[in-house]
Amino acid sequence: MSKIFIETRGTSEVYNWFDALESNKKQLPQLPELVKKLADTEFESLVLYRESRQLILAITALKSGRIDNRTRPIRNSLIWIDDNDEEAKIRAIIYEYLTAKDGLEKDIADAITETPEIKIDYQKIESIGNNNLESNALNSARLIYKIGNLDKYKQELIDEIKSCSLPKEKGLLVFITNSKSQKTFEEAKPWRGLSNNISSEGWIILENKNKKPVVNEKKTKKQTSQISTKSFTDSEKSLTKSNKTERTLLNIFSIILVLLLVSNAFLLYKINELEKKINQIENLQSVIDKSKTDVEKLTTNLENDIVTAKDKFEKAFMEAQKQFNDDIFKATSKYETEMAKVQQRLSDSIERIN
Repeated sequence: MSKIFIETRGTSEVYNWFDALESNKKQLPQLPELVKKLADTEFESLVLYRESRQLILAITALKSGRIDNRTRPIRNSLIWIDDNDEEAKIRAIIYEYLTAKDGLEKDIADAITETPEIKIDYQKIESIGNNNLESNALNSARLIYKIGNLDKYKQELIDEIKSCSLPKEKGLLVFITNSKSQKTFEEAKPWRGLSNNISSEGWIILENKNKKPVVNEKKTKKQTSQISTKSFTDSEKSLTKSNKTERTLLNIFSIILVLLLVSNAFLLYKINELEKKINQIENLQSVIDKSKTDVEKLTTNLENDIVTAKDKFEKAFMEAQKQFNDDIFKATSKYETEMAKVQQRLSDSIERIN
């Protein structure tokens, strides 16, 4: 039975993972570290990963049609874990995601109710993708691992998912998102990786030395050998070799370009530093010149003030001296007049006595 987990939230609750089979039981699915790293439930993404006996599909940030108590849209995310034998079901879900995502979102949203607890209808969830199941014989997947622009190569991936079986190797098979950088895709090395953050005009071929085939227990050794032989064609080997040469040349040119950019940046840095020093010297010279002018002005003003003060002092001194002389003269004249009067009265008094 498929293990299905849904991450969602209620109107006034936080996000939680729920085991779809047990309806409202909160349970965090056990996932490989790479799946945890790539499947960011805050952004739209699709991650398909193969373990030894299982396929793990993660589809994140699907629209739910519900909002929380702060009017923010609620997201639904899906984790689907199934046996390798259920590959057709997994491919059908991926096909629906790529061709009719609105319908997939609605089917998942319809299986979730809030009363007010979150409840999940396992049967409804388990039925998604059934309309896209193919019973026709499939071609073997080409084992060239590559990444490209989502808008440009989406249809090519749709055709592959519909008509080809998935690679039997363990690891990351499909990775689709616009929330990760091209570097993340190159490090993750998916069999097929698509993002609009990858701006290359063509497919970017990835080396995949560490991938090891996973044997499906229901296939015979002869069938597995035939699939492997058919997958590794001479044209693929030639393409890989040519791509390695191109990547080597590209790396060399990239290193040269980086060195030129670094040297130019260093030169520009030195020029900027020199210009700053020159500006500082010019500013300092301006300050010195201004200070010199200010000192000269102060000296001139001081000399003028001294001359003015001296003139004022001399003038005030002369005026004070003149005033003093006038006051002495007036006082002397008054004294002499008064003494003459006293002497006259004294003489008059003596005459009367005689």
